[in-house]
Amino acid sequence: MSKGLLKDTKRAVKEFLKDGREETLEAVVKNYYLLTEEDKLDLFAMISEYGFSYRDFKKIVNSLMEVKGTQWQQTLRAIRDELISPRERFFKSFINIRGGLKFLLDLRGDLLRLGRRRKDFDWREIDQDIVSLLDMWFLEGFLYLSEIGLDTPYRQISFIKEHDMVHPMTSVEDMVKRLGKDRLCYALYHILLPHEPVIFIEVALTDGIVGSIKEIMEEAGPTGRPDTAIFYSINNTQQGLSGLGLGRLLIARVVEEIRAKYSHIRNFCTLSPIPGLWKRYLEPILKEEVTSFKMNPKMVEGYFPTEGKDAIISHYRQQGGKEGDFSKVLYEILSDTKWIEDKTYVEHLGGPLKRIVYFYLAEEKDDRGKPLDPVANFHLENGASLSLEHVRFMGNPYEYGVQNSLSFMVNYVYHLHWLDQIKETLPSLWGKIRSVFPSKRL
Repeated sequence: MSKGLLKDTKRAVKEFLKDGREETLEAVVKNYYLLTEEDKLDLFAMISEYGFSYRDFKKIVNSLMEVKGTQWQQTLRAIRDELISPRERFFKSFINIRGGLKFLLDLRGDLLRLGRRRKDFDWREIDQDIVSLLDMWFLEGFLYLSEIGLDTPYRQISFIKEHDMVHPMTSVEDMVKRLGKDRLCYALYHILLPHEPVIFIEVALTDGIVGSIKEIMEEAGPTGRPDTAIFYSINNTQQGLSGLGLGRLLIARVVEEIRAKYSHIRNFCTLSPIPGLWKRYLEPILKEEVTSFKMNPKMVEGYFPTEGKDAIISHYRQQGGKEGDFSKVLYEILSDTKWIEDKTYVEHLGGPLKRIVYFYLAEEKDDRGKPLDPVANFHLENGASLSLEHVRFMGNPYEYGVQNSLSFMVNYVYHLHWLDQIKETLPSLWGKIRSVFPSKRL
């Protein structure tokens, strides 16, 4: 059954490339969602064959170079269409059919997830074709901002509840609590996806910069007049939009909305998670695995004063611990999330771990020289600032927070001059959006 579907899907792709009929695109969409992951990879491999080859490029360049005088401009206009590959035309055509944009987003999400499994085609070339289209479709007036409130249709509140990966919710009632007094939610929608926000952000209005998600989730809003807007959950709902910069766009627009609506809000910052801090960073270091990190076990131990280190080891042995090496002691303690309930551990781990976490966020880089932590990279690249003061121990004491990031969260602070810089880089975008799709509540 699966192989038959793959064969039919490939045939539909070839038929479209031959005659351009939209009916064949609809067949591609219908069949695609029934394919296995391996079948999808086979389909990607076939699609990769319809790219723009070096031979095609050389032919066009040579024809242009042979033109004399001013005729080159006319020749350039004539061959412009030839510079578009059959694969690009195929992807571009999905905007014309019902559900085509969502299909293209899902296809790119699968490509990003699965492409590295196969070495017989360059998935990045296919990705670049799709990205060039999404850049145009998502940044040229096709987006509009909406505030999500208690009067928003249930379907959309439920959708946001299901797609909050930063602070997961167990019920719609949890989402309703996040729309109460001094709690806001904004979402960006695409005109062709009016029922599914492509990205959304949750905001708490607070007195000063708050360093604990528990305070936002469980405590009442400020008793006075709040002066700070804290972005505590940003979620991209479409994997196919990864890397397109919509988060930056959303933050800029939301800051502008809040400043217009709440004139007393003066500070804008995040309360951000540190995904993978334990599993992908500190755990491998303490286990003395071979890594490319700047940090090593000896450096970790150096962050702990002698008195604190002795207190940790003594308490560990009182509880039956057998290890003698400090790195192994730390590994055993931090591997079990129950350490967060132990006053002795909390007292002596907090300060040193805070400085280690700051080192990770500020000093550990990837091979492009960017922050290794993806959230830090996102906010720092967008113009936010990071300080040791705003690295928050016990920022997320819930079990998932301790398990993922040893209870740490971070306030990345956005200064108001940043918004003005964003406006300069996007001078016409929001004017276009306002003129066609004014901000509204759904």
